[in-house]
Amino acid sequence: MIVNLQKQSSVELQQLKAEIEPLAKPNAMRWFLCIAFDWFWIVAAFVAMWLLIDAPLIVSIPGWLACLIVIGARQHGIGLMAHEGAHLAVSSNRRRNDLITGLFSFWFLGIALRPYRRFHFSHHRHVGTKDDPELKHKLHPSPFLRHWKLPLQPVKDAVICVLDLFGGGVPHSAYAIGVLMAPRRLIDFVIPKLYQVAWVIGLYFMGLWWVALVWFLALGTTFWMSFRIRIWTEHVVEQGADDPTQRISAKWWQRFLFLPHQTWCHWEHHFTWDVLRQRVPSWNLAHAREILSGDGFPPVRSLESMVKSLRSAPPSLGTLTE
Repeated sequence: MIVNLQKQSSVELQQLKAEIEPLAKPNAMRWFLCIAFDWFWIVAAFVAMWLLIDAPLIVSIPGWLACLIVIGARQHGIGLMAHEGAHLAVSSNRRRNDLITGLFSFWFLGIALRPYRRFHFSHHRHVGTKDDPELKHKLHPSPFLRHWKLPLQPVKDAVICVLDLFGGGVPHSAYAIGVLMAPRRLIDFVIPKLYQVAWVIGLYFMGLWWVALVWFLALGTTFWMSFRIRIWTEHVVEQGADDPTQRISAKWWQRFLFLPHQTWCHWEHHFTWDVLRQRVPSWNLAHAREILSGDGFPPVRSLESMVKSLRSAPPSLGTLTE
């Protein structure tokens, strides 16, 4: 994971592993609390949209947009909890872990866990190299998919994010789900779709058909907008960087809108998994950061500092593999 691992030569990896190991325990209660946070905000946003129905348009339209942004951001959070399920953060019993992850997160997004896990673990094995499956997306020749080139251009990239509100992220979702995470078994395609059909029918008979409509609208717009911004904070790096993973801190509102569930500790996630072979769940990554600090470790910089650096970077594809 670390390109220049010699920088860590002063650190005893076995000692680090022993310190990190207590943090690497599955915890169903913590997982449910995290995903309950996402579902709370989603339900609150739907209630707010309903309350705004009779409001003047000058109030209701901005209010609905704000609610749609909240729903997309917390759908993103649900996706991150599904990622935790892929790493067996819910239960050490794989069948139980995968069932819970599907029922409360992934299947609501129309995605099966098995193909995602295959894709994601390949990313961990090959992060930052030509075999990294994420780079097949970022470096795709289509102008509809290649959106993370350096230098970062605030106006241009902000316009791309705004276009996500009009479906600009749909090609990305289609490519990720249909190609990079394409199911190899019929059951992995059928179950998430049947699950979605079942709860849509349930909402229809409860007179809440519009909830399903807004849910899928958010998936095609604000969900990807939140996801797109997070991509910039993880593995988009300047040429000559020592590591393919950014190490950043983030403010509370940044965490709520596009860096949910301590994903701002992405470097720690990769180091503990790729180097120490420890499954540290997201809720313990900030604690892991306290352990993985000092000499031999890359410094933590603010998100604003990272953006400034990417803005001044020479032209490149934003990866260590050109």
